[in-house]
Amino acid sequence: MELLGFTVSGHPLEQFPDVAWGTYCPIRGLNKYPGQLVSVCGLIIEDRLHGQVTGELMKFITICDYTGIIECEMFAETYRRFGLNTVRHPVVEVTGMVEPFDNGLGCTLQVREVRKPRAN
Repeated sequence: MELLGFTVSGHPLEQFPDVAWGTYCPIRGLNKYPGQLVSVCGLIIEDRLHGQVTGELMKFITICDYTGIIECEMFAETYRRFGLNTVRHPVVEVTGMVEPFDNGLGCTLQVREVRKPRAN
């Protein structure tokens, strides 16, 4: 606690007690909503930029909540509109379309909006 400012036995999200976690769809439950628009909230644990076929930049972010981890795809237009929010806020609200894998063993989120999370 003294060195890091939090205990290593705790969950990293405990650093964000003001986020209204209970108002979002849990990441673990996204497979119940294929092809539907949902809002989740999570800590950004990974991000990377990638060029689309058109040459425009897009961004992938990986977020986690208390229940799981999901990869989120921000295509060029969405990245231009909301990409800055992925830098401003370590925890983000992501609204997107649930895209199931062909094998049915997982999904990604095709991002429509990224915002600051709702507060308690």
